[in-house]
Amino acid sequence: MPKLKKLPELFIQILRGTLLVLDVNPEVIERYISDLGEITYAKNSDRKQTARLNARVEEVWWGLRDLTSDADLSKYANGRPYDITSAEGLIFPKEKMFRLLERYGLPVRKCRVLNFEEYARRVRRNRL
Repeated sequence: MPKLKKLPELFIQILRGTLLVLDVNPEVIERYISDLGEITYAKNSDRKQTARLNARVEEVWWGLRDLTSDADLSKYANGRPYDITSAEGLIFPKEKMFRLLERYGLPVRKCRVLNFEEYARRVRRNRL
């Protein structure tokens, strides 16, 4: 049970990292995270949604074989379509998130300058 207590903190950490990898403006990220409020657990009784989530997780497992970093895996998962049965048609998570983040009235995307020292450290760490 101790790991579950840290799940909300881990969720926020991974969410922040994923949005940064997708070049979301850090100001938008912080506003979004502060708007989330407390992270809580909820029971899902919608079997259709559970099946869709399980299918998405299975797809990500396939990506794990070829992707070596969290950043690559985040880009892969957020670029994969889901819920092809919805009225919207194919939904791409990152595109939907970008549209939702427009509500803050700030530029959603903000390309960061590449820090070569940090990049080299990550490459070395992922190759080991």
